[in-house]
Amino acid sequence: MELQATKSEIQNPKSKIATALALTLLLVSATARADVAPPEMPPGSNISPGGQTQVVMSAERVVIEAQPSEDSATGKVTADFVMRNTGPADEQLNVRFPLGDPSGRGDIFSEFPTVENFAVSVGGNILPTTVITTPNPATNEGQTEPLKWAAFDVTFPIAQDVTINVTYTIRATGYPPSARFAYVLETGAGWKDAIGSADVVLRLPYQATNQNVFYEETSPGSRLNGNEVRWHWDNLEPTSQDNLRVTILAPKAWQAILDARAAVQSKPGEASALATLARAYNAAITTKFPTEQHDPFATLSEETYERAVVADPKSAPLRVEYARTLWDHMFLPVKIPQDDPNLRRVVAEISEALAIDPQNAEAKKLLAEVQSNVEGTIVLPTPVNRAQASPTSSQGQAKGSPSVGSTATTAATPTTEVTVDVAPTRTSLPPVQTIVVRPSPTTSGGASSQANSAGTVLLVIGIIALPVIAAIATFLLVTRRREQSGPR
Repeated sequence: MELQATKSEIQNPKSKIATALALTLLLVSATARADVAPPEMPPGSNISPGGQTQVVMSAERVVIEAQPSEDSATGKVTADFVMRNTGPADEQLNVRFPLGDPSGRGDIFSEFPTVENFAVSVGGNILPTTVITTPNPATNEGQTEPLKWAAFDVTFPIAQDVTINVTYTIRATGYPPSARFAYVLETGAGWKDAIGSADVVLRLPYQATNQNVFYEETSPGSRLNGNEVRWHWDNLEPTSQDNLRVTILAPKAWQAILDARAAVQSKPGEASALATLARAYNAAITTKFPTEQHDPFATLSEETYERAVVADPKSAPLRVEYARTLWDHMFLPVKIPQDDPNLRRVVAEISEALAIDPQNAEAKKLLAEVQSNVEGTIVLPTPVNRAQASPTSSQGQAKGSPSVGSTATTAATPTTEVTVDVAPTRTSLPPVQTIVVRPSPTTSGGASSQANSAGTVLLVIGIIALPVIAAIATFLLVTRRREQSGPR
């Protein structure tokens, strides 16, 4: 089970110590999440001879067709292997295909996805298969579960090409809305000499772009071509370092973005279409701890909500939705200072919503939630009326600033220094602009002191909590391994 903490779960603390402890546990959960993540290498790979042979793998071509599932993706895999016997006599081999991680390490917290619908054929003739096991090579790491292989007999005549076709389906790993596929090349090293040529292709149901393929989570050497992500090698001597991984945005999440973009194009300036696109961007966020790490879809979501508000400035529900999104994107320190620039954006939108509809229940609920996490009492600023403007005129403007074309503003609010920086994003995405609002020098000393105090509290609580967390982790590990070694 994935552990998540929300603002509502750590609000209304009895003291700053209690809040600091909650934050410490949140950070530990975020760190542990990487340890209990679905396995990096799902099963599926090159076939293996299971012994010494004079047969060479002349060529292989693997195509993984990504298909949408409820919240992630599945892959339909087709692999063709061209084999040639270079020895002095015919060979009949019991060829193997791994049904689990060939390294044997696996993952103690989650099962590998299962290879389903496995089938193999030679020359168009389907071959019978059996499941065999071999000792786990990672016993020195505490792994005892034997490796499982699909096995089938193939005859390799002298100096003739034999084409083996393998098909199967598998589900992607990774946390939605990301979807990770992998392909293990290292088992192909069991054949004689190097692999003459190797091609691996991930095929998407739409054009592959640097927005739906996450390069920093994808093995190097790939290139995009139409709706495909491709790799190619010549004379490959595969090792574990050559095993492939590729992470994409889950097909349903990307298709929702494409549909919403098309709706905005057909109805430019319509607030409801823009809000739908903002929601689609928000659903595509993969950086959860926190989104302040500049997940590009978080930035796109906020910018699109701003355009929607400009298109319909009198919609209280839309402003509350925008404020809720900004709030959910914030990272909670022990207590948020009132001069926090992101907090100011949230409070400003709540103020606008309540000015339009003083009885708006969602606005009041959000205000109470924000108040419970903020130092002092929130005083709502005087609303700023935004003039109607086209969505295109607001693109690229600083967040939190009046919209382009705005002509009416009300009572003065405290001014701050505003600069526009290029936000760090995934390397695969073009830079997007975000706003950084720096507090005036007169308030920086107090904020620094509060931050130092918060840091000291976090350090002390973290030191105290570590033995407890270690004990819990040890208990879970021992329990899991007892379950694995118990009766089957």
